[in-house]
Amino acid sequence: MKKLLTLWIISILTFIAILTLARLTSANTILDDIYAYNQGSKPWCTFVSEASIFSYWDAHGYGNLFDNPNTSLTSNIWPEVLDMVDLARSSQMSPYYGFSSNIVEFAETKGYTFKTISYSYMSPIYNIVTQVQPGVYEWGTPSWIRETNHTSSPFTFNMITREIDKGFPLLYISNGNDPTDQYHSVSIFGYDTRQDGDYLAYYSNWSEPETVLWRKFDPNWVSSLIMVEPVVNC
Repeated sequence: MKKLLTLWIISILTFIAILTLARLTSANTILDDIYAYNQGSKPWCTFVSEASIFSYWDAHGYGNLFDNPNTSLTSNIWPEVLDMVDLARSSQMSPYYGFSSNIVEFAETKGYTFKTISYSYMSPIYNIVTQVQPGVYEWGTPSWIRETNHTSSPFTFNMITREIDKGFPLLYISNGNDPTDQYHSVSIFGYDTRQDGDYLAYYSNWSEPETVLWRKFDPNWVSSLIMVEPVVNC
């Protein structure tokens, strides 16, 4: 009996060790064919992030999202970034919000149908009340909105990994708690689980070309997640 108990304990400890080793040595998952773009001095991190996501789709069956076939340089895709800005402005929303409809509308101008699945953790939105002069807007008072899918609880890591495993990069918007950068939009296209927690692969939008960066995931640091998925006509 004592021998059986010892063998049982050894088996349990071995199983735990295997699980721990698998966690420590797990290979990261990163989507290929997504470019880093530089927003420069413009406060257009979201539109540059959207362009990064569309650069991925441009290389995966949606080949005319950009007029210039060389999508690796910011200068070559900047006309499309400006188109995204104009779409957001024409919707009478802040150029910093209303992103889900902006993504869908841009894809439609290129002849494609995309859908967005948006999750917002009580994000504030500012409505544009008037255009003072070309390119200069006065802001309204902040109000609280709910995106397509509002969540009253923090996001989960699985919400992100599920999309990436399907081959879909996401738009990630941080809140004021994120130590990496506050109120900043980036494209998320990979993930990794390490000994000290879960990490997301992203580009900062501040340089090109750029090596893949990693930010630690904390559900309390996320303001919004926007899943971008193509609609395939069968």
